[in-house]
Amino acid sequence: MRSFALLSLGLLTACASTPDPAPSTPSQTVRVTGGPVVSVGTAGVTAGGAVTSLRMTSTSTARVDTLWTQRDRVWEVLPAVYSALEIPIAQVDPDESVIGNPGLKLYRRLAKVPLMRYLDCGTTQIGPNADSYEVMLTVLTKVQRARPDTTTTTVGTIVEAMARPVAYKGEYVRCTSKGALEARLVEVLKVHLAP
Repeated sequence: MRSFALLSLGLLTACASTPDPAPSTPSQTVRVTGGPVVSVGTAGVTAGGAVTSLRMTSTSTARVDTLWTQRDRVWEVLPAVYSALEIPIAQVDPDESVIGNPGLKLYRRLAKVPLMRYLDCGTTQIGPNADSYEVMLTVLTKVQRARPDTTTTTVGTIVEAMARPVAYKGEYVRCTSKGALEARLVEVLKVHLAP
């Protein structure tokens, strides 16, 4: 069973479709039953025990889009957007207006889409690691009013991942987002918001 720390999204002050210029560096702890303990951070990697523990420090910037829609309406349709993308919702924080999944375990695909279209986890002789590694994916979206005096809303989505080989014992590697999943989320969101 996994337990996850809250990944804060200190973002959404940027203009439409631009990354946050001053992202925070939140961290996330992922625990997976079975296997050795693995701790990744500034101190390096350590192993031992019966529970896998992975600590990730965010270096990603969120994709931030501004929509001409009221914040409450955007928040209302986000569960349907995540459902359409086949990302199970594991975290909902109405007070902070954050929704998503901070620890989705995947192999090869997200829904019918190969992970290599969304993530770069490096390559081996076989090909892109995203296609052959076990991936721990974080997708979180934060919604807030762009300005109190308007009906515009900023939607910021952060995608982060770590991956490790399944065919042999290996360490987790950090993946980088290609921006395609964040773009797809906004595209599906706009469809759901259309009159």
